[in-house]
Amino acid sequence: MRHYDIFLIEDEVAETFFGEESKLFQLFCEAETNKSSVYHELLKKQVAYVTKPLNTNAVEQVIEREMRYRIGYYKVPGYHLLKAPAGNSRAELTFFQQRIHLDSQGSIECETAFFEVLRRCERCFWAVDYRNRRYGWLKPIKQRRYIKPSTV
Repeated sequence: MRHYDIFLIEDEVAETFFGEESKLFQLFCEAETNKSSVYHELLKKQVAYVTKPLNTNAVEQVIEREMRYRIGYYKVPGYHLLKAPAGNSRAELTFFQQRIHLDSQGSIECETAFFEVLRRCERCFWAVDYRNRRYGWLKPIKQRRYIKPSTV
């Protein structure tokens, strides 16, 4: 089973840490795993600073609208469920104030379907799988390119 926490990152922070995602992952990982540390409150504040609050109603409406005709999709009180027709994959999406939690098992078909809808909702969603030490942007950020004026 795979478990992802999905956060909405502030645009400026996302642009700053593009290409240095391991540093961002380290912050989230330490905040999640070091709950008994004296630094836990400070780490929570840092995570709160780099994340934006979720507009859960708006995101859930997009998910319902995009998924409602998909075979195997169910809106269950408290979460969204997607089961593959062949039964070899399933994913559950649960919303919280500062994050979205995705539990997935089997093939990646169902989790990918949820990721695709989420990436269309917001620009800077960041997914973290603490257990398997995997992380990344749902929609990769395009880095700005500055052109130096030529001196002729």
